[in-house]
Amino acid sequence: MDLSIFTGTPAASAYAEITVASNNFATLKSAAQAQMTATVQAVFVAATTNGWLFWNTDANPGTAEEAVMLTGKHSVTNFGVGDLS
Repeated sequence: MDLSIFTGTPAASAYAEITVASNNFATLKSAAQAQMTATVQAVFVAATTNGWLFWNTDANPGTAEEAVMLTGKHSVTNFGVGDLS
């Protein structure tokens, strides 16, 4: 997945992944945003049924302006920083 927020291959420090026992979008987004810092720009959330990738597109760290559902990717082993390039 090529995100325009990265030029080239993203550093591992720009990515985080977590597991959340929920399928509620607001819960997942809140959990992702809790991981976002000035360094972490993208967060993969392994939810109960599907995975979600959240990313920041502006200069305001801690907010996820974009998200995409990754059908069936409900484990942190299903997606990683290498999938962002």
